[in-house]
Amino acid sequence: MSAKKDTTREAYETVVVGAAHLVKHILSKLGFVAAIDEVLTHQPEIGTRYGQLAQVLAANRLAFQPVPLYELADWAAEHGLDQVFGLEADLAG
Repeated sequence: MSAKKDTTREAYETVVVGAAHLVKHILSKLGFVAAIDEVLTHQPEIGTRYGQLAQVLAANRLAFQPVPLYELADWAAEHGLDQVFGLEADLAG
């Protein structure tokens, strides 16, 4: 009897998201995204809304090691915030 090879292995990447899920939950309870989108009626044509982008800014400011705005895209990608908030990392910068 021959041994079968395991071909179902998938590659996974581990990222440290810190408090991002907690921030997302709190902002959701506060209606943060809807409030931002209601006030800023002119939205960009980039596939997301200002409220969603503002969540990333809030998460960055509440992080233990926040970064300047010009480093935000790299920070978001490094911490997996594109996956947490459902955005492309380059949109956050």
